[in-house]
Amino acid sequence: TDRAAFDISPSGEAFAVFNVEGTAGVVQPSGLYTIDLASGAATLVGAIGSQSDFASRVVTGLAAVPSDIETVFAVTTSGNLQVFRS
Repeated sequence: TDRAAFDISPSGEAFAVFNVEGTAGVVQPSGLYTIDLASGAATLVGAIGSQSDFASRVVTGLAAVPSDIETVFAVTTSGNLQVFRS
């Protein structure tokens, strides 16, 4: 992958987002992974977005926040603001 993001939460949990190029150069949906810091193993948590909007939801950044933060903000590559409840 040429697009990835990584962060470690204040509690020590590691997360990554990978964007994998599929057949014919088509970028597959961004996937959220947990990372085992001892082994480096990545475990897929799930795809980000829905089938209809994968192309507009390629994730290029990631920030882990403390668990007492309830609202997370993100900006898509097309400049749209996304708001998530944690």
